[in-house]
Amino acid sequence: MVPKEVLTQEMEQKEEQSRLSDQFFLEVIQSLSSDLLFRHNLQTNTMQYFGAAREALGLPELAENYPQCLIEQNVFYPEDVDGFLAQVEDMRRGVEAPCDFRFFQRDGTPAWFRKEYRLSYDSQGRPLEAIGRSRNIQSQKELENQISFDRLTNCYRKEMFETLATHYMEYASHFEHTLLIMDLDNFKAINDNLGHQFGDMVLREVGEKLKSIFRSTDLVGRIGGDEFMVLMKNTGDTVGITRKINQLLDQMDTTYQGPYHSHRISASVGVAVYGRDGKTFKELYDHADIALFDAKNRGKNDFVFYDATLSKGTMENTLAFDVATRVLSQHFDYKIVAEIFSLLFENGDLEVSMEQVLHILGERFGVSRVYVFECSPQHTDCYDNTYEWCAKGVSSEKEMLQEVPMRIFEPFFDHANEDGIIYCNDLDMLGNEDSKEIMETQGIQSFLHAYIRSGNKFSYVLGFDDCQHPRVWSPMEIATLLHVSKIIAQFVNYKNAIDTMKIINEERLTVLDTLNCSAYIVDIETFSLIYYNRYTQEKYPHLHLGDLCHEGIRGCDNQCDDCPLREIQEEQVDHIRRVVYNDMIGEYLLVNATKLPSYDGKESIFVSVNELTGVEGVEITSPMREKIRQKLRA
Repeated sequence: MVPKEVLTQEMEQKEEQSRLSDQFFLEVIQSLSSDLLFRHNLQTNTMQYFGAAREALGLPELAENYPQCLIEQNVFYPEDVDGFLAQVEDMRRGVEAPCDFRFFQRDGTPAWFRKEYRLSYDSQGRPLEAIGRSRNIQSQKELENQISFDRLTNCYRKEMFETLATHYMEYASHFEHTLLIMDLDNFKAINDNLGHQFGDMVLREVGEKLKSIFRSTDLVGRIGGDEFMVLMKNTGDTVGITRKINQLLDQMDTTYQGPYHSHRISASVGVAVYGRDGKTFKELYDHADIALFDAKNRGKNDFVFYDATLSKGTMENTLAFDVATRVLSQHFDYKIVAEIFSLLFENGDLEVSMEQVLHILGERFGVSRVYVFECSPQHTDCYDNTYEWCAKGVSSEKEMLQEVPMRIFEPFFDHANEDGIIYCNDLDMLGNEDSKEIMETQGIQSFLHAYIRSGNKFSYVLGFDDCQHPRVWSPMEIATLLHVSKIIAQFVNYKNAIDTMKIINEERLTVLDTLNCSAYIVDIETFSLIYYNRYTQEKYPHLHLGDLCHEGIRGCDNQCDDCPLREIQEEQVDHIRRVVYNDMIGEYLLVNATKLPSYDGKESIFVSVNELTGVEGVEITSPMREKIRQKLRA
């Protein structure tokens, strides 16, 4: 039996070895990491720091009464203290969310760090300890500043704001957050009367005020022009939110003195709460935007919390139209607009492109049907449904909607706003039984149309139908539709013009098949054949479209020395007349080459060729042959 003293000694040795092993492991980790490692006891408010970065920042190994002791030592950049304290409070509430702040380094310069951690919990589920790291992100922040911040106001650009807000709301989805959209009242008078430079100074002041009012952890962004937005993170009841907004309104209410008059600006604010008013950034943004416009309608210098009644989707409530008109230049889904433009521009087949475009719009907006109507080419007082996309389970109506009389659309036109936009989820508002019946027959509960005018009438209609429920269309959706409809109309119009030109060209070219001579068209850039008549095909049976002219017509591997086509290209002339000898068929030819402005969308050359031998009434005499030889030598 092993003596108790020996067992005790062996256990103490193992414990010592374990401590040494843990200490060695920790020393290795610290030496390999350039981060500031930490262990924060949330029960005792003590913080242990590890790693080489601790000495570089002048931090103690153990900080008691954390974080107050470090704040008193001015370790943190003053503007970041509130945000840092907010994150400590998040830890105690069980939130694992990163935080960016600035430490003062030993040389007195601030450097950005990102604090990340994981929590452990006691048996009652209360946060017990936070273990993590603070890593130096100074170089990353400098790069972000260049691409993420508005140069004038130093607020986040709209795209970066949306990215950060979306990420945070997904990360902390179990808390409420509040989105504010703020628009300056009467700012145009500042620019018009005091100048744009003075206006820029005012916008810089506004950005500084917003950042001073809200916590450093909150997001402050500039939408564009005189509009800003703020994401208040982890907000509680509306009392605290209201207090902040009232502070904002007080600070924005400012009067500037001009040479003749004073100019007062104020602010209007729309408010939407995450969870209650939407689960995505887009939903919050649209709803805060609607609330903002309602605040302006109430007399400005006010704020409004979003309420569903603001979005009542009937023709009597023009609020969404008004918002869309106001924000048209900046509040639209630029990504989808760019994507659709690229599809239409890059794909030469408009039919295929339109199918893809309507599919993207239908999926993105979650509607039942997307379609395009055009003026009927056969009946100018009718519309044809030319393109259509339907969601799964929704029947196509395209075949039924051909040669629809324009009078059916007149009630829609009457209700459209100045931009040609109309939406409705109450069909009784149409005031026309025929129009209402067409909608009801298709099972439509709400629709959104954009009409594009050509001359004195609407030539194109881009429409969305929702057959599931009465749809409330947001200002961003309306503005995006208007942009997209104009792009689609331009491309459809261009395609129709090209088709008309092709028909005209084809009709003209049929005449060439009656000629008793070769006639063909060559691409001026590549010298490839893009058209030839029947006589040419019979004369050169091996010929195919796309063949190079000198290979197919004259049997030469290289471009001909006496090529009239090359002379047109190089000399920048419109017409060449020349006699050439064709070795492949052993005949002298009279060639007329004329530059065409366009054929099938390409700059081209039209060539007609007459054989000088074998042509009735033409005899090649010896003097003529000598002249031809001289011409060829020349």
